[in-house]
Amino acid sequence: MRRLALALALALAPSVATAADTATGTGTGADAVPDFAQGIKPLKIDLTDDGTQWVRVINWVQVWARAMELNPGSTVQGEAEDWALDVGLRRARFMVQSQLGPRLSLLFHFGVDNQTFNSERHPQLYVHDAWAEVEAVPKALALGAGLLYWNGVSRMTNASTISMLALDAPILNWFEIEKADQFGRQLGLYAKGKLGLFDYR
Repeated sequence: MRRLALALALALAPSVATAADTATGTGTGADAVPDFAQGIKPLKIDLTDDGTQWVRVINWVQVWARAMELNPGSTVQGEAEDWALDVGLRRARFMVQSQLGPRLSLLFHFGVDNQTFNSERHPQLYVHDAWAEVEAVPKALALGAGLLYWNGVSRMTNASTISMLALDAPILNWFEIEKADQFGRQLGLYAKGKLGLFDYR
């Protein structure tokens, strides 16, 4: 039974993700899309004939499976166990991104993380990001506000879950996770832009 469980876990171990593209700015278009998804058109609705105003829907799912031999005396939901196998919904996300004018864009992103049947937690849907952005100086300065993931300190605190597949970012990337934020997000303001070869935010 253990060999069967281990073989099953190894077969299912790579995360499965479907995405049309990255929308948070941390990936780069086709580079962020898995090979099997190349050629899939994004779900995008043009609001104007010239396509300058639009609404786009993005979703992705990561499923994990694991099998492990436990230390003596370990328990799973109060029962003594020496072996454990579970399948978990690591992430299931839904995002709506829109360009509503020449300088106004909106983003709304919600979903669930870490749902398994061996966990005593009851995961809930929650809002990951919800922000509005105005391009104050075209291509040089954008200002935004809302519940956002524009973190400082290092680029590793802004990892994209769309472009990571088999490996997850270790939680230590976010130095204050769940202390003064909502799983890496804060209510706040930001400024970002590009001057020549210099990107800033």
